[in-house]
Amino acid sequence: MDGACTTFDTIRVTVNNPNVGITAVATAQPTTVCSGEADTLSVVVTKNATVTLGAGGSTSTLAPYNPFNGGYGGMKGQYLIRASELTALGLTAGNITGLTLYVSSVGTTYNGFVVQIGNTALTSLTSSTIQGSLTTVKNSFNITPTAGANSITFDTPFSWNGTSNIIVSTSWSNNNASNASATIFYDATAFQSSVSYRKDNETAANMLAFTGATGAGTFTYDNASSRPRLSITGNTAPAPTTYVWSDGASTVSTTNPGYVNPTVNPTNYTCTATVSGCPLVSNTVAVTVVSLPTAPTLVGNSVQCGAGVPTASVSGAATLRWYDLPTGGTVLQSGGTTYASSISATDTFYVSSFNGTCESVRTMVIATVNSPDALTASASSTTIACLGNSTDLSVAQTGNSQSYTLTWTATPSAGSGIPTSAAGALGTPLTITPTAAGSYRYTITGVDGACTTFDTIRVTVNDPNAGATIVATARPTTVCTGDADTLTLVVAKSGTVSTGAGASTSSSAGTSPFYHGYGGQKAQYIYRASELIAMGLTAGNLTALSLNITSLGTTNFKQLNN
Repeated sequence: MDGACTTFDTIRVTVNNPNVGITAVATAQPTTVCSGEADTLSVVVTKNATVTLGAGGSTSTLAPYNPFNGGYGGMKGQYLIRASELTALGLTAGNITGLTLYVSSVGTTYNGFVVQIGNTALTSLTSSTIQGSLTTVKNSFNITPTAGANSITFDTPFSWNGTSNIIVSTSWSNNNASNASATIFYDATAFQSSVSYRKDNETAANMLAFTGATGAGTFTYDNASSRPRLSITGNTAPAPTTYVWSDGASTVSTTNPGYVNPTVNPTNYTCTATVSGCPLVSNTVAVTVVSLPTAPTLVGNSVQCGAGVPTASVSGAATLRWYDLPTGGTVLQSGGTTYASSISATDTFYVSSFNGTCESVRTMVIATVNSPDALTASASSTTIACLGNSTDLSVAQTGNSQSYTLTWTATPSAGSGIPTSAAGALGTPLTITPTAAGSYRYTITGVDGACTTFDTIRVTVNDPNAGATIVATARPTTVCTGDADTLTLVVAKSGTVSTGAGASTSSSAGTSPFYHGYGGQKAQYIYRASELIAMGLTAGNLTALSLNITSLGTTNFKQLNN
């Protein structure tokens, strides 16, 4: 403008928004945390849209690619969709919330209709095999298809990871033998994409539960490289290229999910995702932060001698938790201002206060265990050859930190020579005389205040004359003064010995004392003194004889002693 003179020019600027219809929804899990604890932030970028798989160039009533085939009383059909087909339609990772089936002409009502979906590594369905481990997305309902598009909104969305192939499974049964079939639109595929299992007179629940390659009753499998035309409602938003999480003051994470450890209550987070080169800001999510309880106060560490319950203690409110590590680790004890179990070596504990929601930092507690001086028990002889002999029990102490009161005990005590207990002393042996043969464990126990230690030694007491008797006699028992008299001493120990192994058997005369080829028999057998001595017999009375018999003969024998 110059006085009455005016002129102008213009330029056009176009502002694009490629993210129209795209939403970014942020969540925190959990929404309430204890101060400093980990929290997970997630953002889901979505743009719901419906895409259609196939042109529906053909129509048919036939299984397996017609989920409304009524040739049997019920049907379970499964349809494979490759990830490459979904991405080609523009679907990206996110929730699949519904599907649409296209019908040319109606059939009947199909009862107990259920839709399931699952990820799979299969690139082609296996002939005559119904796959399991699928997720139910549409609960049981009765469907009466109408001509045209039949949309089914899922009760539970299916979260597709964006890379896996999926199986869509439908199941129904009218629990009869035959039904009218609807006519559906379908398309051929380059791979086996459909398989079905059909059966008469089956409940809808049993039809849904069936998987595998076998069936019972009237049934049939079908498979084909054809698939019904499907429309799928899911996520078509482009995948974000960057994520920036902010607490309003600074960037706290650049990943999805993001991980934070808030300490201020409340802490609010938002995520800015870059989608199609442009920023997309999420909603704000608030995390409630609960303050931690006050850490326990150390009352005192402890020092002890040998094994025992430590006296180290803490004080604090709420429930005291005793751990084996400063972070993480195992809860050794819940409750108590002292550790209640016995320890035998120095240990360090870490104690927190827990108020039912949050847990404080941990306080270190040290319980020191000093090893007591060792005691060593010994015996002048660990084997007593004859009952009535003695042995000396001695004790030695390693170190001079303790002034022990020493006590000897025995197990078993009866016959050991120490019926209850006996005082011990360093440098002064204890002489014991056992009164019964056997094996005895002698224990020396040392006590110095709260410090106790012990050692043991085993002594074996033999009695080689067990069972032997000694009998003295005089003959005659009455004599005149100065007449001779004979004194005799007999040492005896009754026992049974055997001669021979009895390796052979016979009923022949001369061998068997019970041979009865004649009306009677007298048999004699000689045993050398060397044989009797080799068996352990010594001079004395023979009081009995035993014969080993393998089979019986006549029982009417009369014995003639000679």
